[in-house]
Parts: sequence; structure tokens; C-alpha cells
Amino acid sequence: MNVLKKLAEGEHRSVSNYIRMILTEFVRHKEDKGEVPNAETIAAIEEARTGMEMENLNMDHFKDFVDSL
Repeated sequence: MNVLKKLAEGEHRSVSNYIRMILTEFVRHKEDKGEVPNAETIAAIEEARTGMEMENLNMDHFKDFVDSL
């Protein structure tokens, strides 16, 4: 925490504001590189969260499942 405090002071910012700035820059960088999920990926994430059309995975055969990937 002391490191963040010193860095924030060097930028004349509060620690909270400094963290917010770093996170904003990180997200912008990800967007510029195309690493932010697109609409298709977001839809798949939402589907997984809601459990829609999810098949059950038999853990007794998990190693076989992983090997088949």
C-alpha cells in the first residue's frame, strides 16, 4: 500500500483516484489490442452464467473429457 501511496502522491492524486486511473488505462489498452470480449463472447459468458443449454459433465470421466479436447 505504501508503494501505491507514493506513486499516487507523485501524480498529485489520491490513492483511490490513482487506482481508478490505472484501471482505466488498462481497459483502454485491452480495447486497443482487441482483447475486450466481443458480442459473441459476451453472449457465451451470459449463457454459461445462466446455465442455458449447458450439458452435465460426468466427473467420473473428466480425464477422458480433457484428453478429448
